[in-house]
Amino acid sequence: MENITTKEYQKLAARTLTDDHLRSYTGQEMMIVICALGLCGEVGELIDSSPSYRAVEVGDVMWYAAALYTKIGAIMPNPNLNVCGSEMSISLAVSSARFADAVKKMVFHDHGLELGKLADYLDEFCDDLWGYCRTHGIDPRQAMTGNIDKLKARYPNGFDTQKSIDR
Repeated sequence: MENITTKEYQKLAARTLTDDHLRSYTGQEMMIVICALGLCGEVGELIDSSPSYRAVEVGDVMWYAAALYTKIGAIMPNPNLNVCGSEMSISLAVSSARFADAVKKMVFHDHGLELGKLADYLDEFCDDLWGYCRTHGIDPRQAMTGNIDKLKARYPNGFDTQKSIDR
């Protein structure tokens, strides 16, 4: 095949873009998808945040990790602060993307939920998160506490869509 333009590529790629395989999804599947998207979004915000705001963003990332562990029926590991590296932002982005890709295949490509595999991906992600915390001098336990305090103040009676919109 000769080199093609982006317009031609888009048209040819769309041949495999179909919604024919879409089905009704379980609540567990949808919550895993929502939390995987949230995890990736929060990792992006963390990597893009100023140093003074990183601990707050770590707390938001941890919330999604904890929610995912809950939805797959696994226990979030305690922080391992022996992990460290100079490229932890890249590792964090890669491990969250790897997790999201696994969710996409399991849910939308109908590979079936493999909760043990998702737990393994989350464990790898948490290792990268703990390494990020250590590299940037963030105490994960303080980040968790700060995040819960923020959520209690924002949503004293649990999540509320209108309060989320208004903030």
